[in-house]
Amino acid sequence: TVTVDGATFVFGAADKAITRITELLAPYADQSADVRLQTEEELPSDLLGAFCDLFVQGVRRWKGVTDETGVVIEFSAENRREFPTEQKVAVTIAYWRKRLDEAKKRGPGSAEDTPSTAPEPTEDPASPES
Repeated sequence: TVTVDGATFVFGAADKAITRITELLAPYADQSADVRLQTEEELPSDLLGAFCDLFVQGVRRWKGVTDETGVVIEFSAENRREFPTEQKVAVTIAYWRKRLDEAKKRGPGSAEDTPSTAPEPTEDPASPES
């Protein structure tokens, strides 16, 4: 679960997307992944696509998402797919940073690149939340 711009996003397992991002970040192993993810504008297109895939595959529900006029956007598979790319990337980078922080807390050998450390949510992922 991450909160970005006042909205909360709950992630579930997204092993394929996580594995792909890990592979794409491998060439930057000598740099901190956090440094590499400073701005979305700097992301190569393949990494940008992988973060969008992580959003679509991983987000199971959200709360507090609104459009530019303040109207609540209900969670649905279609709304998740149609979510603006810039916001998908912001949410998934926040999620990725949280994963990295949690891996650091667990210490060496915790395998930050191990697919899906996110548990499946306990609620029905198809049920909308506002």
